[in-house]
Amino acid sequence: MRQVEPVAWAAGRFDLLVTTFSLAAVYSFLRYTGWTQAFLTSLFFFFALLCKEMAITLPIAIFLLKFSQDRDSFYYSVKKVFKSDGLPLWGSLTLSLAAYMAIRMHYMPEILHTDENLARKFYDIPHHISYVGWAFIFYFKMVFWPFSSLNPQHPLDPLDMTKLDVILGCLACVGLILLTIISLRFKARSLILLSCFAISLLPVSHILPLTIGGNIGHERFLAYPLVWFSIFLAQLIYSIFLWGDKKSKKVTTFTFATFIFSWTIYSSAVIKITTPLWQSDLSLWSWVLKVNPGLPYAALNYSIAAIREGDYESAEKMLEKNESIQYSPKDAIFVLLTKADLQIRKGNAKIGTKLLEEYLLQQGIKSASDYSIDEKSKDSSKMKGLYAILARGYIYQEEFSKAEMVSDMLILSDPHNASALLFSSYAKYGMDKWSEGEHLYKESTRYFVPAGVEEAAQSRSIFLSNLCKNPENSTPQVCSQFRVDNSVDLKSAYR
Repeated sequence: MRQVEPVAWAAGRFDLLVTTFSLAAVYSFLRYTGWTQAFLTSLFFFFALLCKEMAITLPIAIFLLKFSQDRDSFYYSVKKVFKSDGLPLWGSLTLSLAAYMAIRMHYMPEILHTDENLARKFYDIPHHISYVGWAFIFYFKMVFWPFSSLNPQHPLDPLDMTKLDVILGCLACVGLILLTIISLRFKARSLILLSCFAISLLPVSHILPLTIGGNIGHERFLAYPLVWFSIFLAQLIYSIFLWGDKKSKKVTTFTFATFIFSWTIYSSAVIKITTPLWQSDLSLWSWVLKVNPGLPYAALNYSIAAIREGDYESAEKMLEKNESIQYSPKDAIFVLLTKADLQIRKGNAKIGTKLLEEYLLQQGIKSASDYSIDEKSKDSSKMKGLYAILARGYIYQEEFSKAEMVSDMLILSDPHNASALLFSSYAKYGMDKWSEGEHLYKESTRYFVPAGVEEAAQSRSIFLSNLCKNPENSTPQVCSQFRVDNSVDLKSAYR
């Protein structure tokens, strides 16, 4: 089925959610006091954590806001933050964090996901620190001038960094530390808010190497931090108008008005140009490849997108072109799955399924039924993809009992897997089990997006038409019912 990931990805659905709940938490902290403040702030903090881990820095931002509310010395300000009337707030925030960690450990035992391949590329600690610095440089650049760098991929290989790059990256980290120290020392609210912006970026700054395909960062990660940057700008403008003279106020007004007008015009033009590039996976990865022609990850995703769109020739050419690339073990399996899927969809189902069966044998799995997919395992997405392609291959070869077995293994691990339910329905149809096939087909449509439901209906119609072409087939019940349903649909169409 066609994917809608580009739309969801562009929207940054989790990023928008964590931003919403984090803002609600900050509002609750500023608006209320006592137990009401503690309850609402911690509740929204908990919701934000469930949306995205970036919210983990929110208590630090709340501490800095509370710290900046009076003009006492550093020591007395810190003491005030943690005095007895603040205990409900800090206690409830701690409980929210503990509850989140307990839930996460239960459902995702691997709390930390790090890119081991990226981590191995760092020569030493300064090299790693410099990479963190470049992550901050990237995000600051995207805040001030994003237009020249807009793209779904922003690769930065640590091995390509020069000595000068390492020095600049380390200096960026030193600068951020100095910014935080100065803002705390002088209690400059504008600088404290700018520090909140920088602190909110810590989870996506590669302190722990992120599993984001070798990218230094993504634009969508700025959704929540930009809230703090916007508040910083508002505070800065307010301070200028509060303390500035008449002339400085006029200059500030004119400067910001001009900036906002120019930014709006330029943004509108960029949106008009780039929005069509997100209309499908194929257009998206074509754009990525145009900007990053030597990126293996982009080439692989382009091939997958081309297969989904039915452009098998382009997919095959791209796979052949990148045959010599040494993919990481994590990506190598997806290359194999892509090659197998391409062969199956081209009509070479035996070749495709053989590739997958040989891979399973190499893993010590003699039959697909010998392996149960564990949702908590780091290999679950890989194995679910393999089983889905294998089920398709068996259906194309009309080995319906095998297709049923593989599909049922998928459903067992994920009862809401729309593709698995659809493939299982095809297997039931092929075994002349009409009512079971219909039940599974209708169940699958509950979990497809609207466009996917329409595509599933077309796919089912084509499958049953091909199945029932031969009058002497072994599915008389299914074909008889299919012809009856078709005749009813035709009569309805002409009423």
